[in-house]
Amino acid sequence: DKEYEVYTKERLLEAIEKGKTIRRAYIPTLVFPEVCASKVEILNSVIDWADIRNSYFEGNVSFKGSHFLNKVTVKNSKFCGNFHCQRAKFLGGGDFSETEFLKEVNFNGAHFERYVTWRKSKFQGRAIFAKVNFQKGASFLGSTFHGETSFSEAFSGYRFTLSKCHFQKALRLSNATFEDLCDFSESRYSGETNIIRVHFKHPVKFYNSLFEDNVSIRGSYFEKDAFFQDVEFAGKTDFSGVQGEGNFFFQGMKPHLTASFRFSHVNIKRMFLERSQLEGFIHSHRQGNYEEAQKEYGLLKNNFREINSYGDEDWAYYMEKRMARFALPTGLEYPISSIRRFFEWIALDAGCGYGTKPLNIFFASMLMIALFASLYLLFPGAFEGPPGMDGSSSFGFVDAFVTSFKTFAGSEVGEWHPKATYPAMTLLVMFESFLGIFIMTVLVVTFSRKVIR
Repeated sequence: DKEYEVYTKERLLEAIEKGKTIRRAYIPTLVFPEVCASKVEILNSVIDWADIRNSYFEGNVSFKGSHFLNKVTVKNSKFCGNFHCQRAKFLGGGDFSETEFLKEVNFNGAHFERYVTWRKSKFQGRAIFAKVNFQKGASFLGSTFHGETSFSEAFSGYRFTLSKCHFQKALRLSNATFEDLCDFSESRYSGETNIIRVHFKHPVKFYNSLFEDNVSIRGSYFEKDAFFQDVEFAGKTDFSGVQGEGNFFFQGMKPHLTASFRFSHVNIKRMFLERSQLEGFIHSHRQGNYEEAQKEYGLLKNNFREINSYGDEDWAYYMEKRMARFALPTGLEYPISSIRRFFEWIALDAGCGYGTKPLNIFFASMLMIALFASLYLLFPGAFEGPPGMDGSSSFGFVDAFVTSFKTFAGSEVGEWHPKATYPAMTLLVMFESFLGIFIMTVLVVTFSRKVIR
């Protein structure tokens, strides 16, 4: 093409040694000496073959807007300055493995027509891969990122690998699209990780990874399964608004003491996790946002039912009802709400765990029987027993307890019963009988539900 000036190998090296910026050139073969002390600026050019392996660059290197017609090999090289390839096109893919970049790396808007790898590379400065098109996939297996890393709005048409990597600062993948398997497993994320509004069309793996800071997966869409087995979370992990057509697997997931989770407005097919992994780690509960916490526990309740984990479902339901109670306003300005909250705590929470704790009902029944027996014992003269026995002299604790027990259980009052001259005691006995019938019914229903499930 007459618009491009041809640069032979010799002419190219001479221009680089003089620090010349090369624009709109056609370069049949791009090679460099082992040590390149000058800056390299080859802009908007066409490069046929590029072999830059085992080279050392002291200055900045830029291939902005250039086209590489065949595979680019940059293996085992070292770049002391910035390395810029914005809007460059790599029609034959590339091999950047075991390469060290001491300053900023910028591939913003670049296009890789074939597979490219940065296996075991080191990025000391910022690494920018925003809006990059990895048409045939990419691999960063075993690489280390010391600065902030961005894959925002990136696209990968085949397998994308970020496994066994270490991100020492923030990692951003916002608005990216991955059409094949993504592997983030066995990596360490020391800075914030933002996976916001990302579209995963195939399974995603996070096996054995460590997230030392906050993680945000808000609004992402998973068409297939996501695997979080044996992952460790140390900061806040936000799943708000996540849509998942597949299952999420959290077996072996270990939250640190500083961890917390958000599940607001989540719509995931099934999440395989356990109460022990979540109890005490719901972020909205910790922050005192009880209305939001109520919704999240309700979502977890439905999820546990879906995976047939009924014990954990009971816990989530219990926490959902507690959050609803905590959300009620209290104080002198809200007398009715305060009274309701108190009696709900006594009768429903402590008494029966909102129907999930039958043993609580049993102990509450024993306490109620002992309480009424004590009340009866305060007024022995109000009871009369068998002929010749008057309560004022013969009605002891055992008699009071047996009378209370039989009354509570709904059987006959027994040998002792209130005198006709004490209508208040008669009403008290009737009240205990009513409470007993009600509580025993709740006990039977709750216990039967527990056994059947």
